[in-house]
Amino acid sequence: MLESAAIHALFAGLFAALMLWAIVSDARRFELPNSLSLVLLAGFIAMAAVEPLAWRQIGWHLATGTAVFAIGVALFIARLFGGGDTKLLAAIAVWLGPQRFFLFLLLMSLAGGALALALLLFRRLPLPAFFSRWQWLKQMHARTGEVPYGVAMGLAGLAVQAGSLAPA
Repeated sequence: MLESAAIHALFAGLFAALMLWAIVSDARRFELPNSLSLVLLAGFIAMAAVEPLAWRQIGWHLATGTAVFAIGVALFIARLFGGGDTKLLAAIAVWLGPQRFFLFLLLMSLAGGALALALLLFRRLPLPAFFSRWQWLKQMHARTGEVPYGVAMGLAGLAVQAGSLAPA
């Protein structure tokens, strides 16, 4: 039993680290590297190999990710969503599966809305000299219309993961 708990904690930690990578990467560079999504998918495959997941469950996780990727590609073609966002969202969908993905979407929408409002206010005000020391903050302030949605995805992923670790 302890071994199973340790394995679960290891994968929960991996997922949390990857969500933090998404937050930092998108906030600093407005970029979500392909390697992030690939490591997330590889992590799910490793988790599915060692945790007691039935083939049916694995299938539902993969189907969720595939559906999300297809919708994301359509949004990318319509220029409503970024390519990195599409790939990361699909990889998160694979990891979380259908049961937790809808909660993730709700939390991501709330975090994304709050982030968009905060950026709108941040960009309307002059950048304080203290903050101009950091290049990524200067870029964040100067960009118009762009929202680093990887931040919202990462925060929502952390919240869903934390909720799944809490006692029922």
